[in-house]
Amino acid sequence: MSAIWGIVDLSVAQSEAQRKNRAGNLWEEALRMRQAYRTSCLDRIQEKREATYYLACGVQNVTREAVEERFPYERKGERRSLFVADVILDNRGELVQRFGGIRDLCSHPDGEILYESFCSHPKETLAVARGAYACAYLEPGKRTLTLFNDAVGNRSVYYFQEEKRVYFSTLLAGITCERENWKENTGWFDRFYTIRDLRAVSEPRETPYAGILRLAPGEIVVFTEEGVHRRDYWDPFAGRRILRGKTEAGYRELVTTVFRHCVEDVIREGRGGKETGILLSGGLDSNAVAAYAAPYLAARGKKLYSFTAVPEEKERARIPGQYAVEDERSSVELVRRFYGNLEPEYLVTNRGDLLAENRRLREVLEVPCKAVLNLPWMYESYRLAAQKDCGILLSGQYGNITISYGDFRSLFLTLLHQGRIKELVREINVYSRKYRRSRKRIWRDLLTAEAGGDHEAVSRYMYDKSALRQIGEYEVKLSLATGVVPRDPTRDKRLIALVLSLPVEQFTHAGQERRLVRQYLQGKIPEEILADEFHKGRQGVGSGELLALQWERICEELSGIPGETMSGENGHSKADMVRGFYVGLAQEYRRRFEV
Repeated sequence: MSAIWGIVDLSVAQSEAQRKNRAGNLWEEALRMRQAYRTSCLDRIQEKREATYYLACGVQNVTREAVEERFPYERKGERRSLFVADVILDNRGELVQRFGGIRDLCSHPDGEILYESFCSHPKETLAVARGAYACAYLEPGKRTLTLFNDAVGNRSVYYFQEEKRVYFSTLLAGITCERENWKENTGWFDRFYTIRDLRAVSEPRETPYAGILRLAPGEIVVFTEEGVHRRDYWDPFAGRRILRGKTEAGYRELVTTVFRHCVEDVIREGRGGKETGILLSGGLDSNAVAAYAAPYLAARGKKLYSFTAVPEEKERARIPGQYAVEDERSSVELVRRFYGNLEPEYLVTNRGDLLAENRRLREVLEVPCKAVLNLPWMYESYRLAAQKDCGILLSGQYGNITISYGDFRSLFLTLLHQGRIKELVREINVYSRKYRRSRKRIWRDLLTAEAGGDHEAVSRYMYDKSALRQIGEYEVKLSLATGVVPRDPTRDKRLIALVLSLPVEQFTHAGQERRLVRQYLQGKIPEEILADEFHKGRQGVGSGELLALQWERICEELSGIPGETMSGENGHSKADMVRGFYVGLAQEYRRRFEV
């Protein structure tokens, strides 16, 4: 993996003096842009500059092949082109087989394979390539710059255009360094404050800076003298068809085969024996990933290093009858004994200075965030993974809407809207008996429900570009700060396409939700975890307790916290404190726009 940055001048200078002046300015800007990466974890920087462009790539030697990268790649002649990429491919062999030109896979790095494929078959490459990548493709003779990234936004770049000059950069600082004063994007901040949950963005392209945009997942942007052309090259909803008629065994084989490949394909052999880590909880998402990652690594004599947030050093007992599990050590220990090659690391979250940690983290992420309780321990997990020489850090962050999705209400509304009343009656009866819920209340809720909420509506979130952008934006910054590359098999484009094709009853049926994991991964995950439908882990519990303990001091030191979140007749709720905290941090961030 790597970071990319550059400047491309698409203008046609009128005189030699103008050309020299613009070239001189470009070089000064290039030096500032390069300086923005001085603290990033990069093994080397490869760059090229001419009068009308500057292209650079900071390479991380995460995979064995990355050592051989030689950016920018270039084809000379009449159709001259240059290429830089932040890339790790999951289907190197498929690209080579389909588009030819490179036969000896072991001797060619991912960037070269993607470049050769894109040069010869650009549209087909965008459709076929899988992995984590953001790329810049320059055709100097045509004065054309093309930026594109992977379909689910694992990687991306920011970009800005001014007077026919295009700036692009993996880090926001690579662009903001080019001028002292920027205007804030007030719409971005308005939406940030208005959304009452932990979504920081509701739009996949905009940033806090007016005029600076970011590639949306699965987007290609082409800059020419005439203007800018954008298009989405991957739409899993186009031509969507529900896959019916398979037996239960057939669905199981399909799901497990696709998901196994999603997991195994992201585990790459690293230079010097790089290790693999995982953000692991007691839940189904990360355990589904571990179910295939641990055996795959064990067969190669390797360990899987796990990182789990816990509230305190001594294990906290479960409270009888309480749904939320505050300490997931016992579940992780079950997983450790089950696989034999898992090496757990527990991160205590009720220590430290929460305000100082979030201020540091905000500078790493470069944008305001809302997950003020979870992101600090996630950042610490990345740093610990780096200490254990992990090149790849697995997770299951997107699993709730893909591999482990399942929701009773969505099933009930879908059956109601489709007129499948007999099935609906059976499902409600089973659910009512199992969970001791009133059938009368269930029916009243369904019959008075507003539009939406059925599987057709909920499944739109299975490919949610705003959510994917937010996850990817944070992951890229944490990766550059630590040298560890995050990979989440639960948001692989193959898995997204698959879950969009499955009937609703494959996710929830006969009193059981999240069936793709609970049913289809039996024997691959400890039974105690699969069978536990009455508890759910609460991550970052210690951070929440720390917030309550430090709240008064935070309010004193952090101006901009809304008054309604600071006090109340019933004291401070956790939700109020979290909202007050992230709003205060965002208000502090906004001061950089003041002139």
